[in-house]
Amino acid sequence: MQNILIDDLPLHSGHSVRGMGMYTKNLISSVLSSNHPALQIQSGNTEKLTQPVDLIHYPYFNLFETTLPNSKLADKVVVTVPDLIPLLFPKLYPLGIRGKMKLAKNIKLLKEQADAIITISETSKKDISRLCNINQDKIFVTYLAPNFVFEKISETKASKLIDKYNLPDKFVLYVGDVNVNKNIDTLLRASKKANVDIVLVGKQAHELDDSIKLSKGPRDMLRQLLGKKHPEVEHFNRLKKLFENKRVHRVGFLSNEELNAVWNLATVYVQPSLYEGFGLPVLEAMQAGVPVIASKTQALVEVAGDAAIFFKPKDTDNLALKIKKMFTSKKLRKTYINKGKKRVERFSWEKQAKEVIDVYKHILSG
Repeated sequence: MQNILIDDLPLHSGHSVRGMGMYTKNLISSVLSSNHPALQIQSGNTEKLTQPVDLIHYPYFNLFETTLPNSKLADKVVVTVPDLIPLLFPKLYPLGIRGKMKLAKNIKLLKEQADAIITISETSKKDISRLCNINQDKIFVTYLAPNFVFEKISETKASKLIDKYNLPDKFVLYVGDVNVNKNIDTLLRASKKANVDIVLVGKQAHELDDSIKLSKGPRDMLRQLLGKKHPEVEHFNRLKKLFENKRVHRVGFLSNEELNAVWNLATVYVQPSLYEGFGLPVLEAMQAGVPVIASKTQALVEVAGDAAIFFKPKDTDNLALKIKKMFTSKKLRKTYINKGKKRVERFSWEKQAKEVIDVYKHILSG
């Protein structure tokens, strides 16, 4: 029997209700329930490790915070790296001296310690191999799956949510953060052109001022002296102005029950990102029977296949036109609802758990 520990650090931090935490929670739940006969799998804090284990899986990796120990704590190590977005958009995520030093250190630790890297799309696999100079043979793709079980709700429950958040009868839905790579400004402008309401779900959009937490390194101080702003600060300030539109509804973080209700009410879901490592809300929309419009980027095309309508990421007019069509054509909505329901059947946490365990077995066998 070989012993495996999945580090559960994201469940005990500010990431617990965000992507990294939700991934860790679902990973642990699905892998532990698989009950593999030759593996003893548990979750816990690697810093409190008292008994030796054969393999440790770190289901998170941060480019600019040291999330791996300085030396290996087990004979074999697996690390999940979802994406490398800041490295793909250096102008949007400029690095100061400290940032470059932390980046170099963390990539060095990754290359030294990881016997295998798990990522969430073929798109991310290629990026990790290219940008970190890691052999693709060490990188394994295991797709994500929806984080919750969608249920139809009664009109009474729907009315309660509508009253609580003052929601319109029809609206475009977006779920997630509003960082610069999410391209929310294009979505907001397109919704205004299409003359429709938009509902933004997520803590970051609701508490935008608190979302601007940028390091105060030498480069930031130099910017202040020169009267320049950090690109992400400029991005958030642009969003503030766009949020002044009365047809933009920011509801903040929702419980699973409330999120389920919002999915019931949405007219169309739009994923406008400039880049995604995966794009999980696209699958959640399909599961909920909400037609999807998505930007034509590699990972979103990989995940959605032919079950979404695509637009060029910065083409506001084209997105507005496609939103209008989805609002006015019942036939088009029905077509993409049906395509979405078929597409999402390909993704499950049970399948993901099997693929993760296959990685463990592959690494342990040498």
